[in-house]
Amino acid sequence: MFPCQYCGHQCLTKYAFVRHVKVHASLPAASFKCAFFDCTRSFRNMTRLECHVYREHKDKRRAQVTAIECVSCHVEFCNVRCNDLSSLNSHLKSHIGERRAVSCPFRQCGRTFSVVSSFISNFSTVHKSCTVSSLLGHVTVGTETRLTATNEQVEGVSVLEGDLTDDNEGDQAAVLPERADESLFLNNLAFFYLKLQAKLLLPASVIQSIIEDFQAVHDISQSHLLHKLDEKLVSLDITDNEKENVIEVLKSEDLFRACNTGTLKTDQRQKTVFKNQFRYIEPVPLYLGKNDSGKECFAQYIPLKDTLRSLFRCQSVKQQTHSYKQEIQSLSRSRDVLEDIWDGSDVAANVLFKK
Repeated sequence: MFPCQYCGHQCLTKYAFVRHVKVHASLPAASFKCAFFDCTRSFRNMTRLECHVYREHKDKRRAQVTAIECVSCHVEFCNVRCNDLSSLNSHLKSHIGERRAVSCPFRQCGRTFSVVSSFISNFSTVHKSCTVSSLLGHVTVGTETRLTATNEQVEGVSVLEGDLTDDNEGDQAAVLPERADESLFLNNLAFFYLKLQAKLLLPASVIQSIIEDFQAVHDISQSHLLHKLDEKLVSLDITDNEKENVIEVLKSEDLFRACNTGTLKTDQRQKTVFKNQFRYIEPVPLYLGKNDSGKECFAQYIPLKDTLRSLFRCQSVKQQTHSYKQEIQSLSRSRDVLEDIWDGSDVAANVLFKK
């Protein structure tokens, strides 16, 4: 099976794999790895992964299951798994390239790097002889089931032919039954709505209109689907009672409708999900008065203390802060490095800040 790097879900075909990975497209700083064992490519963009799988692996229809040792990236919001230390090194360099501080993954080091050259030097000199067993505990080590692509039947593993080698095969593969994770679906849909609000700065009324329009289009699609299903069940001589039961089950298991008309129905319910699932701190609107045209103007104030408290409830943020503290302690005090992020003592002792 094709394993998902984020949730471990096993997909039967590479088409199903690409379709499943799309549910993780909204994850912050997501990086999508190709599922074939003999391929080390990874992509920041879901569309590029899709093009890569269908172009570079278009002739690969079979898969051999292989268990390999892997390590996980310890950077916040990134759970990418790497096959070895070399792959982990390359992956962590990509995070530094994104202007993110990366702590050393080895025990008894504690250094944090924001410059690629310094990270490479530390990795290749200080930890040159280190092995996987020397990694930090939260850089998890385990085994992962991966696939070696082949066109032959191997060890009784038979993968369906519908791998999107052409459009017709793709249409057939698309209807393969596959159970979705309900909580994961809700989180991804909620995160999409949160991005509309927090990143694109859309007002709640506009977001609500988008949700309602989405649901209206979805209802039309579902109505058409149920009509076609009804015709098919009639042609199979299914009794009216059995037919109604099947249709009712499909209606009750509609995740999109269940979320939009239930958990995420109103702005208040959405805010509750944002707070519980993502520790999101709502900005406070400040009324600024009316402009020359008589339109009311507002500013958005971010509650800094509440935001920091929310951040430090994340274990990974605490770990990064401790690593930062160790890095500061290793530096000479003559370099005038402030430690306010740790305890505020520098600000409290600074004459200018006191005034």
